[in-house]
Parts: sequence; C-alpha cells; structure tokens
Amino acid sequence: MNKGDAHVYLDGKHYDAMHQDLEDDIPFYIECIEKYGEPVLELACGTGRVSLALAEEGIDVTGLDISEEMLQRARNKVEEKDVDLDLVKADMTDFSFEKTFNTILLPVNTMQVLLDIEDYEALFSNVHDHLSEDGRFIFQIFNPDLSVMMRDPDEMFEVTEYDDPYGRGKVELKEKTRYDSSTQILHLTWYYYLEEELQKEIYWNLRILFPKEIDALLKYNGFEVENKYGNHERDDFTDDSSIQLIVAKKKD
Repeated sequence: MNKGDAHVYLDGKHYDAMHQDLEDDIPFYIECIEKYGEPVLELACGTGRVSLALAEEGIDVTGLDISEEMLQRARNKVEEKDVDLDLVKADMTDFSFEKTFNTILLPVNTMQVLLDIEDYEALFSNVHDHLSEDGRFIFQIFNPDLSVMMRDPDEMFEVTEYDDPYGRGKVELKEKTRYDSSTQILHLTWYYYLEEELQKEIYWNLRILFPKEIDALLKYNGFEVENKYGNHERDDFTDDSSIQLIVAKKKD
C-alpha cells in the first residue's frame, strides 16, 4: 500500500483474507529474479504477500510500505514464518537506500493509486536511482476496461466475497464507479457488507494508464520497455489482455 490507500482495506487481516487465493504472480517474479538477480526491492509491499513468498525461497528482499498497520501485519508473519525479510516504512515516491537493487517490483496495480504526473515522475526517479545498471523494474497495472469506465455510476457491482478474518461470517464487497475522462481518474466507492448488513463505505481513486501512455511515461523518465506481457504466463500483451505486466530497464 502507498499514498494513503491502506484505508481501502478495513485492516491487514481483511487485506489478507481478500487476497488469500492470489498467488499466480509469485512464480513469474521468482523467474524474473533468477534472471535479473538480487537484491530485490518490493515497493508498496502491504502485508508482505509477495515479499514473504520470495523470502521463503531464500531471496534477498526488502519490502517497503507507507502503512505502519500493514507493515506490522507483515512483521507478525515474518516472525511466525521465521524468515529473513527487511521491512521499511517509506513512500514509494520518496525513499532512500545506500545501495541499489537488481530487481524492483511493484505488483498488483498499486502504481495506479498515484494520481498526478508529479507523483509518477517522483516514483520513476526514485526507482531509477536505486536500480542497478543492469537491473529491471517490473510492475503490473490494469489494461483499461471501457466497460468499467462506462458504467452507470449509480449501479452497484460485485467485487468479491470472503470469510471475515474475525470469524463473524461472510464479507461481501461491492462497488460503484465513476470515470472522469478529463482527469483519467476512476472514482470508486467500496461497500463492505457483513452477513448482508452494510458495515462501511470507503471512497478512493485510481489513475487510468493507457498502454501507450505508460510506455511514454517510462521513456521520458529514463526507462525503456523491454517486455510487456498480458498475463503472468508471459503471453503477449494484446487488446484482450486484462493487465499490462511490464519489464523495464534503464535507457543507455
């Protein structure tokens, strides 16, 4: 999590419950690290879903996040699993280490919580400064879905459901969305229901990044796109792909 978006999830336990089945990206990241090397930095690591999995493989990894609550959840899991994982509290647009990394990761669309061009420039500048000369910056963002962007803003849509981590029953997460084409911001309202009773409404935003737009942002901030995949099985990115999975390197 970063830029204050930890509030999207009720807490770290809810985050983990929501994402407990999300693991298909881990083999992809491990293969990339085998190719591009360690040490590894994961930006916006949250409760450590990816970083912990890498650490369990013996990979030298540092996880960075702005949310103390999420980091504490990660620390608890590190202690339980007895693995070696450095966790640092910092913003992905403003961090400093006295070393570089061969692989820098930013998984699961988290980049898109950055809304302003200045934030993207700061992110890319920090990554550029901390990436080894032959390193790679690997991140995932949405491929914009026009059906979502054109939704009726008054209509409710299902997001997911999961077992309440505190044993109180079934949690249903629903959302309403409104897309502002002038800013490319998708405004979301998340509705958390516990046993069909509304518990909380949360408002948050995502920046929509079109394929050629992110390519240009990288180009003019010191990177080139080495590969762009449409999934974690490394299929080519096409107009039918749901994600943009990008491997970027520093420009010569």
